[in-house]
Formats: sequence, structure tokens, C-alpha cells
Amino acid sequence: MATTAATALRPLALTMGEPAGVGGELTLRAWISARDRTGPFFTIDDPDRLRALASHLGIDIPVEEITDPGEAAALFERTLPVLAERLPAP
Repeated sequence: MATTAATALRPLALTMGEPAGVGGELTLRAWISARDRTGPFFTIDDPDRLRALASHLGIDIPVEEITDPGEAAALFERTLPVLAERLPAP
């Protein structure tokens, strides 16, 4: 199998941290800044939480749920890859 730029880069994993903390906002802003300049990353977080947070912040960010970290590199330039860790309802 040929190695491409997308498969050669192993994505960095970012965790959500404290759900009430600033980790989600930092992740969203990092994706905006990094998507066309750095290697890929994905976040382990609740995709619905990130979508709601982006909406609250007035940031238009496509969030796509992944099931395997290996999917992140191919998606990173156009969407924020999220390995879902659903939070319980309040």
C-alpha cells in the first residue's frame, strides 16, 4: 500500500478535559487555526457538546464523528474529527 501525506501523519488526540472548562473552546479555536497549517488532530469529546458550544460562540465549524483515530487525517482539513465520548444528560 502506498503511503500518502494523509496516511503518513498520525493524528494527535485531544481530550475534552473538564466538560465545564475551556478545553472545548480551545479545541474549536485550535482547529480553525491549524487545519491548513499543521498535522491532523482529533478530539475525544461529545460531538453534540462541541456543536452547541460552537453555535454559542458564533463559530461555524463542521464536526464529524469518527469511530477510529485513523479516520482523522483524511477529514481534518474540512471537518473537526471527534471520537465520541457522550456525556450524560444533566
